Amino acid sequence: MIHLLFVKHFSRGKEAVTSGTLLSRCRTVILAVVAWFSLATAAYAVNPPVITPGTGVYNASQTQATITGDTGATFYYTLDGSTPTTSSTLYATAISISDPAVVKAIAFISPNTSTVTSAYIQSDPNAAPVPRTGLSVWLRSDFGVVTSGSSVNTWVDLSGSGNNGTQGTTAKQPTVVSSAINGRNGIKFNGTTQNLALPTGFASFTGSTIFIVAQPNAVTAGARLIDLGNGATSNNILIQEPTSTGAAFYIYNAASPTSVTSSSALTLKQFHLLEVVDSGTTATIYTDGVLGATSAAMNTINNVSRANNFIGQSSSGTNFYNGQIAELLVYNVTLTADQIADVEAYIAARYQIAAQVPVAPIVSVATSTLTQPTQVALAADPTADIRFTIDGTTPTSTSNLYLGPVNVYYTQTLKAIAIINGISSSVTSTTYTLNSTQFPAPNVSDTTPLQINTVLPNISIP
Repeated sequence: MIHLLFVKHFSRGKEAVTSGTLLSRCRTVILAVVAWFSLATAAYAVNPPVITPGTGVYNASQTQATITGDTGATFYYTLDGSTPTTSSTLYATAISISDPAVVKAIAFISPNTSTVTSAYIQSDPNAAPVPRTGLSVWLRSDFGVVTSGSSVNTWVDLSGSGNNGTQGTTAKQPTVVSSAINGRNGIKFNGTTQNLALPTGFASFTGSTIFIVAQPNAVTAGARLIDLGNGATSNNILIQEPTSTGAAFYIYNAASPTSVTSSSALTLKQFHLLEVVDSGTTATIYTDGVLGATSAAMNTINNVSRANNFIGQSSSGTNFYNGQIAELLVYNVTLTADQIADVEAYIAARYQIAAQVPVAPIVSVATSTLTQPTQVALAADPTADIRFTIDGTTPTSTSNLYLGPVNVYYTQTLKAIAIINGISSSVTSTTYTLNSTQFPAPNVSDTTPLQINTVLPNISIP
């Protein structure tokens, strides 16, 4: 019956259209409708909105962000990094941002919704001295760190250049260390697998200026803090640790390297501001603003796009860095002396890098042979945490916190450090020797109760 109706509808005069012709004409009509619908849908596609200003650190206590886009669009946004929907906050006027915010926005023209636009916006008047011209990468550990648990999968570039550090493989992701220095976090690399990849690019270098707030924990010779290049020895710009205390800056002009090395640039387990200033032929390394080494025979940097760019490993996938990074700024220009001083002052205030290393703790009982068990008191700057061990190992920021006199029951070595704002003092070490027959060291196989008489020290602390 349906077939007869189609035949009647498409008949011409007295001659009916054949079944094959009818199906062909129907197919043509359907394709035309589909094409029209596709064009109509495309015509109503909504472009993602524009957030102004975009990702960056801004020199104000409050930043005004605006959202614009297609004519007739309605905008919805969030400030906590969650994905916005048409149920999110409706944009009506400029958004005041005083605290760091992850602004995400969509545009809506019924029935279509755009993709999401994101902006990481941080208002920080203390960052005003930081030059922005030539700033290619700016990573700050207190904002823009995207994690899964404590593992970092993205470190957002706050320079506005979009050079985010990323790592999609969980086993290779560095981790966040809370309050690593002056109450701010550090990003820790394990020295075996962990790294962050930077995008392809880094071509337009007329010179370079690099600032890294870093704390090496252990060193494998050649470990890379940052490496921009196209392989092991192809147009690389890199900073590495040749030794446990050294830092070296290399420039490869094609496969031919030149370098400058500061043999005492770093201290294990201590944060420093490491700086490299390259003017095209001369490169200088500074530590905490103090000259470490210079070379006037450096290669000029080739203007080529670099494809293998990493933080925490070499561009060839080896030489892993073991330690933390709290902040990184990379410029593709040579900053002036005044600009360098401005960045140094900003970092010194932010991390207390230039603060004096704390004085090591003093002890109430010096190294000695004791006639009986005793207690030993420790003292340091009132603002310092004192960390100690009694097994001869070197104390760290996670060792026992000193809260009162330490009991010495048998032959033991007491070691202690003072820590202020994440900066550690040198180690104070004292050894106390007692008669091993009268005062034996603990033995897990000996269940005899320990009998001791404790004598308080009568030596005052200056």
